[in-house]
Amino acid sequence: MDNSAFLQIGIPEETRREIASLFLDLAHDSTQIAIDELKARDWLTKKELCNYLNVSQPTIDNFVRLGCPVSRIERVIRFNTKEVNQWLLKQK
Repeated sequence: MDNSAFLQIGIPEETRREIASLFLDLAHDSTQIAIDELKARDWLTKKELCNYLNVSQPTIDNFVRLGCPVSRIERVIRFNTKEVNQWLLKQK
């Protein structure tokens, strides 16, 4: 037996669009805050660099093969954002 309860409310289409827009704005703002926090950091993991540059991990791997600066200490890999930004500017 399903004990879940559902409440259905009739909302005018215009109000529904406004609510959806507010949720999208909130998601965008939250994402932008996270990106801004990453930009303020000097050293990033590969996953963080993917978010920072909005690219996939295979793209980062390709960048490294092309000469993107990376620091490795044993199995720890980090990217310096200033060095990566300078390298990207030289690729134009």
